[in-house]
Amino acid sequence: MITPLDTSCNGDMKSETTCSMCTDAGFKVTSLLADIDPKNSTKCFYFSILYAIGIVNQFGPTDPAAAACYATFIKRVINRVIILSSNNITPHFLFLQNHKLIVVEADGNYVHPFAVDDIDIYSGETYSVLLTTDQDPNKSYWLSIGVRGRKPNTSQALTFLNYKTISASVFPTSPPPVTPLWNDFNRSKAFTKQIISKMGTPQPPKYSNQKILLLNTQNLIGNFTKWAINNVSLTLPVTPYIGSLKFKLKNTFDRKPPPRTYPIDYDIFKNPVNPNTTTGNGVYVGVVLDFVLIIMYKKWDKMRRENLYHRSVENSVRDSPTNSVTTNQHSSD
Repeated sequence: MITPLDTSCNGDMKSETTCSMCTDAGFKVTSLLADIDPKNSTKCFYFSILYAIGIVNQFGPTDPAAAACYATFIKRVINRVIILSSNNITPHFLFLQNHKLIVVEADGNYVHPFAVDDIDIYSGETYSVLLTTDQDPNKSYWLSIGVRGRKPNTSQALTFLNYKTISASVFPTSPPPVTPLWNDFNRSKAFTKQIISKMGTPQPPKYSNQKILLLNTQNLIGNFTKWAINNVSLTLPVTPYIGSLKFKLKNTFDRKPPPRTYPIDYDIFKNPVNPNTTTGNGVYVGVVLDFVLIIMYKKWDKMRRENLYHRSVENSVRDSPTNSVTTNQHSSD
């Protein structure tokens, strides 16, 4: 099996400058890839996600950096592609025309393989997919990334995949794909329900000392919209948390811990009765063996009075150490 980590710059990239332009434009991601494969961390193949989200949106599709990067594939090779969302708060939709994606890993855990035509990826998520280059090598195929978490006011990021048998100047013959409706929750849930861990995957502890439920919302402080968790918007203290805790400093942050839950009758489909929030910088300190995180995002828009929400996400962070610290995260906008 050949993975993207084993694939060098495409054949037209004989100039070291051209290859470097491609890599550098990808939001400096090579430092992250070096942890995976130092030998090949600067290869331009890594364009796949970085190009579409980063280069096009940052520099524009006509920038030389965008022109430098495109995917060239060898016929009938299985590629393992790592997909990650590291610098976006909005869910994205990834689509590769005419190619099935076999999901084999999610957030660092192997899963029962399943085939999809496209993937919804949320903030902080990672997936490994197997991509088999088994289509007509005389054609090019769209690679599209679109915004899924809100109404479609953002243009798609587009590039294309082609095989080594043809020039990269050969564009796909069909129109670009259309991003699914922003509020098609059934589609999102159908994908999530296919993610099943493989046998032998370590399980979370059956019992926990504590349970903390977190509700992530957008609220108002004055006339400004702020992110909040359990109706508290984080304001970072001057002294870093780690230093304060290590040296047992007493007055550097709020010693009162943030709320451990939210009102049980909270309805994400309605505007809140009280749209305001407060600020704070307290932390959770204690023994947390099983941390259940429930994220429900809802934007309160005082102009249109509309709800822009996406699906709830449940996640579990296992085996947190004794006396672990969890901050009331998400800085204000």
